[in-house]
This record gives sequence, C-alpha cells and structure tokens, in this order.
Amino acid sequence: GATKISQALAVNTVLTELSLRGNDIGDAGATKISEALTGNTVLVALNFDKNHIGDAGATEIAEALAVNTVLTELNIEGDHWIFNVDLAHRGFIKRIPMRNLMI
Repeated sequence: GATKISQALAVNTVLTELSLRGNDIGDAGATKISEALTGNTVLVALNFDKNHIGDAGATEIAEALAVNTVLTELNIEGDHWIFNVDLAHRGFIKRIPMRNLMI
C-alpha cells in the first residue's frame, strides 16, 4: 500500500491533494511516504490523520516536510505523535499558517 503510494507520489506531476486518512500506515508506511514527500513538487494538501504513526515514522515525515516547501496544508488529527516530534524546530509549523495545520 504505502510503497505503491510512495512510488506514485515520487513521479506525480498532477495530484495536488491526497487523503490517506485511516489507512493504518504505521511507521514503515510513513517512512515510505516521507521519501516521496522530499522530492514531490506539486502536492499542497495531505490528510494523514488516524494512521497509527509512532515517533519513528513521525520523525521521518517531519524531516521530509522540512525539505518540502510546497505542502501548505497538513491534517494529522488522531495521531498524537505531533507532541513527541518537534515539527516547529524543523521549521514546518512556521511555514504553514495555523489555519492549515490540523492537529
């Protein structure tokens, strides 16, 4: 699942919004998705809530989002890892208006 999504995102030139809500992606899937987010230049909105992501997967996502300057809307409701991973330290929260960050 997450591997195929990651592969598609890596070559994506059209898709601007993606909802992966409630897919139980976990840390391994989050790592795969983060690899694609690092190089994706068109995805502006990602709904990533309720995926049972732990600190390891959250760290990977946070690092990818620090590099990705295109994503401007992120929904991570239902995954409490935001409190364990310092996204603000990595510059992500400063770049995204709070109205577009759903925690």
